[in-house]
Amino acid sequence: ELESEYKKVFLTRFSKKIGDCFWLTPCYLIFNVGEDEIKISEIDNRDRLNIVNLKNFKYPKIFYNKFNKKLYILSQESLFSSEPVVP
Repeated sequence: ELESEYKKVFLTRFSKKIGDCFWLTPCYLIFNVGEDEIKISEIDNRDRLNIVNLKNFKYPKIFYNKFNKKLYILSQESLFSSEPVVP
């Protein structure tokens, strides 16, 4: 029997619902939690998991453009754009 090259890895748990989730790089995810938090998390769970609270927006809808490496956030009918978030 062949072993699957994909596996599920538990990273963390939040008391609020996780919304949009995108890969920034093969090692980092960006996602929104609850009604206003946007976070970036590494996926390396060998030690303490590093998670950064990026910014709070009310009811954010996030989009990541992998071509220009910019993050777009739609919040309360306003669209925000970041500088490139990865090199």
